[in-house]
Amino acid sequence: MNTLRKVTVGATAAIALAALPAIAQATEPHRAPEAQPMDECKVKPWFCGFIRNLPSSNQALRVTTDWPRRNNPSTWVSVPRGKNSREVGVLDADGYWVARGCTAYQGIFTYKGPQWVQVHDLPSAEWQVKYRC
Repeated sequence: MNTLRKVTVGATAAIALAALPAIAQATEPHRAPEAQPMDECKVKPWFCGFIRNLPSSNQALRVTTDWPRRNNPSTWVSVPRGKNSREVGVLDADGYWVARGCTAYQGIFTYKGPQWVQVHDLPSAEWQVKYRC
């Protein structure tokens, strides 16, 4: 009988310990995407993309911090004219939104809305965008 009780107590303890990571994960507070930058941004910040909304723009630019989830508003950050995404707390910008009726000029490229434009992580790349609506 004593052996059976030890086995039961041991099995119950093992189940409880196995459930601890799930319980801890469920109680962690939600963090904004920019609060948890990708590992390469921590080690090599020059490999993380950032976007400058040029002073000649006439609107703020909507930037996403997570390209695969770009349609989720929780990944959006507004970059005012004359500022870059790092100045508003985004360590790694993955793209920006061009609204219907608006045009974005990025170097030799012109993008007409509505569409998302992806930017890539290149060493020390600052993607400069003139955004006009």
